[in-house]
Amino acid sequence: MAGPTKSSANSLPLIGPIVINEIMYNPYPDSDETAEYIELKNISTQVVSLYDSVHPENTWKFTDGIEFTFPMGVELAPTETAFVVRGNRTVFRETYGIAAGVKIFGPFTNNSRLADGGEIVEISMPGDPEAGSGYVPYLRVDLVTYSDGRHHDGYPNAGGDPWPRDADGKGQALGRIPGSLYGNDPANWQAVEPSTGN
Repeated sequence: MAGPTKSSANSLPLIGPIVINEIMYNPYPDSDETAEYIELKNISTQVVSLYDSVHPENTWKFTDGIEFTFPMGVELAPTETAFVVRGNRTVFRETYGIAAGVKIFGPFTNNSRLADGGEIVEISMPGDPEAGSGYVPYLRVDLVTYSDGRHHDGYPNAGGDPWPRDADGKGQALGRIPGSLYGNDPANWQAVEPSTGN
């Protein structure tokens, strides 16, 4: 939540500082499936470290959907975007025309992939290690439960599945509009041309 709400009405959800800004879960049929990606964006006015500053070996990771843990030392500047890709980073950069200065991470680990029909994608940050055991809890930063727009039974009160179908194998991605809005609401997403990270 955006703030404590003891003895008062619930606050709005906390959004950012890093958000899942774009999801290419089902590239155009003629494309290699390794063209899948997730674009992250820093919507804050501060540099965000994707690691615990006290324990820098503990880095951010995806805890649902794909499998990927960020390397040590990654930071995103204000408004900076970065990609996490399923396949080869060099091929991805060439395929989408991504500028040399844009950060690209990957590939997804353990042969993970984004589900074509939809799934939960969640990125999390490390919490403080537990004394004694050293166990590192992970805290949700952003979560999106996307769909391909074809699951009418899951949306009985919305007149059908409201997720845009043009992001399902038609060359477009799911794009958040804008990143400051709550991510786990289909009303805040549209089908967009793939980002170049600028």
